[in-house]
This record gives sequence, C-alpha cells and structure tokens, in this order.
Amino acid sequence: MRTSNYLFWCLAEECSEVQKAASKCERFGNDSIDPDNPKMTNIQELVDEIQDVRSRAKMLLQLLKVPYMDDSIDNYAFRKEKVEHNMEIAKKRGILRDKRSVKKT
Repeated sequence: MRTSNYLFWCLAEECSEVQKAASKCERFGNDSIDPDNPKMTNIQELVDEIQDVRSRAKMLLQLLKVPYMDDSIDNYAFRKEKVEHNMEIAKKRGILRDKRSVKKT
C-alpha cells in the first residue's frame, strides 16, 4: 500500500467518525456525555472529529500536490451560500421548519 492509499483510508475512516459524532448530537443532545468517553460532550467530540478530517485531508492533498484552501473566506462563503440555497428549497417543500439560521460570519 502506498502512503496516498493509506491516507485515503484514514480520511474515509475519519469521515465516518464525523457521521457517528453528528448522529450522537442529534440522538442524545449536544451537551450529552458518552459514558465511554466522559472527557468530552457530544458537540466537543464532533468538533474533534471534524479537525481530524481536516488534518487527514490536508495531509493527503499535500502529498498529492493538490492546492488546499484551508480557511479561505471566499471558499467558505461560496459553500455556505450553496447550503443556504438548499435549505431554502427544503423550507419551501416543508421539510425544514427550523426558524434559526446559520450564524453570519
């Protein structure tokens, strides 16, 4: 196995851990604490897993010599706009009923 293959698998594994942490936030609440990991709340665990994904992605992309737009404001704004567009569609279809919105940055 090459290093790139290894990092692809690491990235895939970390993505699944983000899914798990996000589902725990929804099922048990953000401030709930997992008895198997009493050091962190569910939301803290989610943040930790997201940071793991970011680091694995950055390592992989650096190895492959692919530009990585770490914290680009333009990149974030573009992606946030896409999500907000999809949220509006979901609201119109009656799927999303939450009155809260994503914080302005």
